[in-house]
Amino acid sequence: MHIRDALHEFLLTCQADNLSPKTVTWYREMLNNGPYNVIDWLLRKNRSELEAVTASDLREYIVWLREQKHARTGKPRSAYTNNATVRCLHRFFRFCAEEYGVVNPMQRIKYPKNPDPEPRAIKLETALELILSCGDDIAGIRNRAMLMFFLSTGVRREGVASLVVDRLHLQERYAVVIEKGRKSRVVPFDKLTADALNEWMKVREPEQAVFYNIRTRQPLTGAGVRTIIRRLAEKNKITERHNPHGWRHLFAELYHQAGGQIASLSKLLGHKSTNITATIYLNFAMQTALDDYKEHNPMSQVAEKLKNLGHSKTSGSGS
Repeated sequence: MHIRDALHEFLLTCQADNLSPKTVTWYREMLNNGPYNVIDWLLRKNRSELEAVTASDLREYIVWLREQKHARTGKPRSAYTNNATVRCLHRFFRFCAEEYGVVNPMQRIKYPKNPDPEPRAIKLETALELILSCGDDIAGIRNRAMLMFFLSTGVRREGVASLVVDRLHLQERYAVVIEKGRKSRVVPFDKLTADALNEWMKVREPEQAVFYNIRTRQPLTGAGVRTIIRRLAEKNKITERHNPHGWRHLFAELYHQAGGQIASLSKLLGHKSTNITATIYLNFAMQTALDDYKEHNPMSQVAEKLKNLGHSKTSGSGS
C-alpha cells in the first residue's frame, strides 16, 4: 500500500473516532504538511510503499529531524516539537500495523519523554500595566475583561477564545471553558473580574462568542488572543514576557504564594495529574529560594569581612 493512502485512511479513522478537528489537523501537519514531515522524507528515500518502511529508516529520520531548524525563526526546533512528531509516528504506524497487518517499524523505538516544563510566569507588574493600559473604547473594554479573566482563572488561550455566552455565569462568578480538544472544566473568578466582564457584556454586540473580533465580529482564535496581547505590549513598549501562557503561570504562582493547595490548583488548571502541578510548585519554590539567596547570601557578609581585613592589613603594612 502506498504510504499516502495509508495516511489518508489514518486521518479518516481519526475523524470517525470523533477526535477533535484540531487534533486531526495536528496529525496531518506533523505527518504530511509540515516543512519536515515524514511522508515527504520517506518518498525522497524511495520508501513509497508502507511495507518497505523500516525501523532504521525512521531512526534516521528522527536523527535528521533533531538537526533541523525552525523554518521561520531559524532557531533549533524544541525537544517538545520533535517529541510530538515522534509520538505521531508511533500513533500512525501502530494504526498501520493493526489495520494492514504490517510490521510496526516504530515498535522498538522508544516513546519520547518531554523534559520537565519550566514555568515562566509573566511579572505581576507587567500584567497590571497591560490591564491598566486598556482604553475605554469598545476594544479596550473587551481587552481589559479578557486580561482580567486570564489572571483570575489561569485558563489557556483556547479557553478564552472558545468561551461562549451560555457558559459564562456572571452572577455565580464561574465559567465553563473548553480546552485541549473537547475537554471542559469549570473556572471560578472574582468580583473584580465579574465587574469587568459585566462592563464588556453591556457594550458588546449580541454574538455567541464572549470575545470576538471587533471589526469582523468573528470569534477570536487562540492566535488572535496572542496578537491582541502582543500589540498591547508593543504599544506600551513592554519588552518583558507577556505571552498568554505566562498569565496562566502567573495565576499559579500567585495562588501558590497565597497558600493554595496543590490538589485544588491542579483542578483549577485542568491538569491530568497533580504531578504536573507539583513540578510547577517545585519550580516556584526554587525561584523563591534563589531570590532569598540573593538577598541573604552568607558570602556577602564574608566578602565584607575579607574586604575589611584586607584594608586593615594594607594600612598596617604602611606603618
